[in-house]
Amino acid sequence: MATVLALVTDRALPPTRTTAELLAASGEVAMLTGGSVAAATFGTHAPALAEALATCGAEVVYAVDHEWLDGTLPEADLVAFVAVSRASEAQHILLPADATGRNLAPRLAVRERLGIVTEVTGFAYDDGRLMARRPVYGGKAVAVLEVPPRAVVTIRARAFFPTPLRSAGRVEPIVVDCPPEARTVEVVERVREDRGGVDLEEARVVVAGGRGIGGREGFEVLNELARLLGGAVGGSRAATDAGWIPQSRQIGLTGRSIAPELYVAVGISGSSQHLAGVTGAQTIVAINIDRAAPIFKAAHLGVVGDWRPIVTGFIAELSAREQDALRR
Repeated sequence: MATVLALVTDRALPPTRTTAELLAASGEVAMLTGGSVAAATFGTHAPALAEALATCGAEVVYAVDHEWLDGTLPEADLVAFVAVSRASEAQHILLPADATGRNLAPRLAVRERLGIVTEVTGFAYDDGRLMARRPVYGGKAVAVLEVPPRAVVTIRARAFFPTPLRSAGRVEPIVVDCPPEARTVEVVERVREDRGGVDLEEARVVVAGGRGIGGREGFEVLNELARLLGGAVGGSRAATDAGWIPQSRQIGLTGRSIAPELYVAVGISGSSQHLAGVTGAQTIVAINIDRAAPIFKAAHLGVVGDWRPIVTGFIAELSAREQDALRR
């Protein structure tokens, strides 16, 4: 039976949505090819994470516990990835299309002489061949590619929906010997960005601003709207390039992909690169002074006009409702 291996690069506990999506994609490939799902976790928390993932659809979860596998040493991660791929004898190896996946997927493919398909958003089976869909030309088109019989595949965020929990699988520890040359980086300090509030990729509501916001102070208004809606704030590439919002909040092909229930785009023109990051949004509301802006073609509801009186009016209404709820 063919094995589909999910390499879990996110070491967070409990498992994140990105990890759940990776397992869902692996399950889809296994269903199409008649195979089984295996997964692998890495780092000092690998055994605990493996126990959690064993209930998420993987028949076996490999736990690779090594102090160097903390995500800062790509050479050490590659050694572990190779060890697990060989132990599992997997035909298809899946990774998320995050920073780690984009860095190590091609190197793993070269090391193990495998094919590679990146940024996949869906799978199909056609005449005995596994096919993959991926966006091309900045999201303006979708390519359908044949996945080689043995290949590394990276999965685009928010393209697959997490599946319900299943019966528990088993956990198998794997010991790897990381050679000294794998430690190419010395970590002298760790500084984590304080993102605060709701995580952008986990938010049910996202309010985002673009060039039309006009400056950093405009995002203070959007922050208040997001707070009232219980959501998170993001931005277009133009806004992040201008320094109005951190780069980690950029939404789009070169930023983060999101799939909220509600996406409010304020002052965003709607380039194909930006829209590629919101294809999973259930409802898109666009506010733009330019009635010819491309964002309106993707929006379910569009409002043409100056964003400030529209958004501040919306905030006033939500604030009044919030106060009424507190008085009850």
